[in-house]
Amino acid sequence: MVPLPITGIDENLIEQFTFRLDHDEANSIRAMLTVTFVSRQWYRMIARKTTERGKAHDPSTVVIARTNTCFGFLEVLPRSTSQIHHTRLRQLLMIQGLKNSIIIAMSYLLLASTSLQGTASDAQIEGPQSLWYPVTITFDGPQVKESPSTFRDYRMDVTFKHGSRSLTVPGYFAADGNAANTSASEGNKWRVKFTPDALGVWSYTVSFLEGRDIALSREPQDGDQGVLHGRKGQFTIEEADSGAPGFYSKGMLRYVGEHYLQFAESGEYFVKSGPGSPEDFLGYEDFDGTFDQGGSMNDKSLGEDGLHAYAPHVGDWKEGDPTWSNGKGKGIIGALNYLASVGCNTIYDIILTVNGDAANVWPWTDPVTYDIYDVSKLDQWDIVFSHMDALGINHDAYLSENENTTLLDGDLLGPLRILYFRELNARFAYHLGWRWCVGEEPHGIRPTEMRAILNYLTEIDVYDHPVGHHCSGKHELRYPVYDPQLGNPGFQCMFGQINEDYHEEVLKYVKSSAEAGHKWVVANDEPNEILPGQDHLARNSLWKVLMAGGEGLNIYVGYEIPDYTDVTIEDFRRLESIWNQVRNGLAIFQHPYVNKHLAEMTTQNQMISNGYCYTKPGEVYVVYSEHADALELDLTGAKGSYKLQWYDPIEDGEFQAGSVETINGGSVQSLGTPPGSQAEWALLVTRISG
Repeated sequence: MVPLPITGIDENLIEQFTFRLDHDEANSIRAMLTVTFVSRQWYRMIARKTTERGKAHDPSTVVIARTNTCFGFLEVLPRSTSQIHHTRLRQLLMIQGLKNSIIIAMSYLLLASTSLQGTASDAQIEGPQSLWYPVTITFDGPQVKESPSTFRDYRMDVTFKHGSRSLTVPGYFAADGNAANTSASEGNKWRVKFTPDALGVWSYTVSFLEGRDIALSREPQDGDQGVLHGRKGQFTIEEADSGAPGFYSKGMLRYVGEHYLQFAESGEYFVKSGPGSPEDFLGYEDFDGTFDQGGSMNDKSLGEDGLHAYAPHVGDWKEGDPTWSNGKGKGIIGALNYLASVGCNTIYDIILTVNGDAANVWPWTDPVTYDIYDVSKLDQWDIVFSHMDALGINHDAYLSENENTTLLDGDLLGPLRILYFRELNARFAYHLGWRWCVGEEPHGIRPTEMRAILNYLTEIDVYDHPVGHHCSGKHELRYPVYDPQLGNPGFQCMFGQINEDYHEEVLKYVKSSAEAGHKWVVANDEPNEILPGQDHLARNSLWKVLMAGGEGLNIYVGYEIPDYTDVTIEDFRRLESIWNQVRNGLAIFQHPYVNKHLAEMTTQNQMISNGYCYTKPGEVYVVYSEHADALELDLTGAKGSYKLQWYDPIEDGEFQAGSVETINGGSVQSLGTPPGSQAEWALLVTRISG
C-alpha cells in the first residue's frame, strides 16, 4: 500500500504496521486504511480503501498509523459480513502492546465523510444523460437471491441533488443486472432509476441500510449501515436531441392541481383514449414466471396456457424495437406499436389479477408468496413500460382487482402493501406516463383506510404522478367510495367506471372536486361495453366525457364475444374503426389554441341551444351537437368578434367553413349551417379581435 500524504504532520513520526484478523472475524472483506491522530482528543483521518469479495478464508488487513502521541484504529465492516466485536479488537491491539490505543469503531457512513470515500468509481451509470431520459445507476453490493430477507431486510434509497433541490428515490435488488435476458434470480447488483427534470450537474448519495424488515420502515435512520452506504457520485444532464420520441419530448406527465394532467416540458394538457381491455394485458406468454391459475372468466380462446401471445401483432414489431431473452416480446411490443399508430395514448391494465377474472398477473415469483419479487419478470415488464414512454402511451397501472383488494393486509396499509408499493415505486415510478390506481372496484377498503393508502402513495412518489382509484359502475356503490375523498390532497385522479349518463356523472365530480378545493382529473376508464363496429357509441361516449371536463375514455369490450373479451383480446385491429373515432374526438382538445386554455375551460351547456358547450367565455368555445343544423350560441357577456371552424368528428380532417364564418359578441348568435349534410358536428369558436 502506498501511504497517502498527511498534511501538517511530519511523516517521519508515523510508523506503520499491520496485524491480521482470522477469517471468521473478517469474513472475506479486505480493507486497507491509513489513519492518523493529530492528538489524543482530535484526529485527522486520511483513508484509502479497497474492498473485494474473496474466498471465505481470506483475512482482512488493517493498517495502523502510529504517531509519537497515540495510536488509532479504524474498523470498516459492512453489516453483511460477520461483525467483529470491538472488545476482541481491543484485545488484539493490546496483545500488540498498544496499551494506549484509541479504538474507533466506524461504519461506512463515517468512512464516507472522508474526502476519498463516496466516489462513483464502482458504480455503472447508464442512459443518455439527457433531459427526461432515465439515469440508471448500478452498484456491486451484497450477493443475495430472491428471498423474503432480500426484499424486506435491505433498504436502498438514493438522494439526488440539483442546486438546492433534493429528491430521494428508492433503489432495488437487480440480481445479475441483466435479469430480463438471463432470468437470473440472484446476484450482487443493486440499482436505482431516476428521471432528471433539470439540466446541469446532479449529485447523488446512497443510503443503504440493513436490518429486520428495514424496507418497511418509514424512519430514514433505522437499521445498520451496509456496504453501499454513503456512496456518492454525479452526472451532467444535457438537452435531449430534437425530435425525441413520445413523452421524451414532452416531459413527465404530472398532476398540477387542475382537471388535466400536464406535461412538464411542453406544458401540454393531456386528454386520453385507448384500450381498457384486456385488463390482464401483462398476462403474456413471454414474461418469466407467468402462467394462468384459472380465472373466473372463460379464456379458452387463448389456448391451453390461458396467456396472451398477441400473435396478430408480431408483424407490427419493427427492427430496432426492444426484445428480451433472445427475441421474446415481439407480440406485446408490436401491439403497442399498432395502438400508437392509430392514435391511442393510454392503456389500462391490472398488475395483480390473482383470484380475479384472468388470474395470470402478479409481480412475485409465484401467486402466493407476497414478499419474493420476480426480478426478471419485473425487468421484462419495465422494457414494455419504457417502450410505452417512447411511443407516448400513458400507463394507468391498476394495483389490484376487486377480487384481491384485501389480499395484502386486508384493507390496511400494512407491511405487505407497503413492500408492494415500495418495489413498484422503485422499479417503475421513473416512467414519464405512469399513474397509480389503487385498484379496480376496491370496495373492500374502508374510506378512512383508503385515505391512508392514497396519501402514502402520494408521499412516496417524488414525480407527482396522479393517485386515485376505480369504482363500481353503479352510483349507489360509486358515491360512498368517492365522496369521502373529496378534498383529500392524496386523491388526484378518478379512474371511473360509469354505466349511467357519462356526461352528468363526470360533470358531478369535476364540479364537486373543485368546490371541495382540490380538483380531480376525472376519466371514464370503464364505460359500458363498446364492441367492434359500434363507432357511434364510442364517439358519443367520448364526447360526453370530454365536454364535461373529463380527461377521456378507455374502451371496454365486456364479455359478449367469446374470443374478444376483457381477458381474451389478441388483435386490437378488430377495433380499428373505434380507434379512429376516439382519435378524432381527442384532436380538437389537442389543438394548440384550445389546449393552452383547457384548464380554464368549464362546461356551460346553457350557452348552446342544442348540444354541449365547453368554454373559456370570451376566448374560446368548443361545441358538440348531434343536431347541428340550427345552433345558437349565447355571447351576451362576450366582446369582440369570433371565428367559426367546423370539425367533422366522424371523418376527422381539416377544420371547415360553414355558412357563417364570423360572429360578434354581445348577443345570442346564430352559428349558421355546417359544411355537410350530416347532423353530428363539432365547432370551434375562437376570439379574433376585441
